[in-house]
Amino acid sequence: SDGAGFGFNTKAAIARLGAVEISKFAVHFYPQHTIAPALQEACGWTDLIVSSFGNSRNRRWAEAFARDPSRSDQAIADDSVDGRVPTGIRTINDIA
Repeated sequence: SDGAGFGFNTKAAIARLGAVEISKFAVHFYPQHTIAPALQEACGWTDLIVSSFGNSRNRRWAEAFARDPSRSDQAIADDSVDGRVPTGIRTINDIA
């Protein structure tokens, strides 16, 4: 929401949707485990909160991408996050 010029309420709504998607993913791929404890670890809510509201490279990269989606992944990374491509970008490119 930062890169698109939206406010805090929009960011909160997007983070909420992210939490819903994390829950759906966990239930779908790990139905045999108790979900709540896993989501309270670093892989769940804390990661979502820090990534959404902190100064993480993932958030900074996403903000730069929202401002100019025509730029390459690496060009955005070089300008906004010291050349480091955010988590998942290389994986997405490998499977896309």
